[in-house]
Amino acid sequence: MRNAEEKQERADRKGERPRFLVDGMLGSLARKLRIYGYDTLYLKSEDDQKLLEECTKQSRILLTSDKRLAEQSRKSSVSCIFVTGKNDLERLCQVFGKLGIKPRLNSADSRCPNCNGTLGVKPRHEVHDYVAQKSLERYDVFYFCAFCGKAYWEGSHWSKLESLDSHLRECLGN
Repeated sequence: MRNAEEKQERADRKGERPRFLVDGMLGSLARKLRIYGYDTLYLKSEDDQKLLEECTKQSRILLTSDKRLAEQSRKSSVSCIFVTGKNDLERLCQVFGKLGIKPRLNSADSRCPNCNGTLGVKPRHEVHDYVAQKSLERYDVFYFCAFCGKAYWEGSHWSKLESLDSHLRECLGN
């Protein structure tokens, strides 16, 4: 845990954002971190050794709720946060709190929750093959993943994310 905090302090000094690797038990957390704009790998089928190797190779902070993997990471000098929260709010609060991050929910900064790819803004006429007509009529701004091709917009689910963000900021004292 201290390694992760020290790594974040160094990254903050360089103006970098932390990059995460999330194990198979925390898929929903991975998607939420991506929505907050954090480069987050989610490897649900890899063995523990492969996760540790990827963290080392790519300078990522491991997020896991597997006690044995967290212990292995410490022995391997891999930055790790042992995640104990029971839901996304508690987990995000724990991760951001440990790293001293003040999160900011902004759809323009989000990454693809599906694949972690970067999102670019696309005009309505360029996404009509990927988005239902009703959504095209209702929304003006669309985000398109350069990697997997999925399209996103601030639909009805966005209000749930804004509620999560409000509770998260409250939890963190922001």
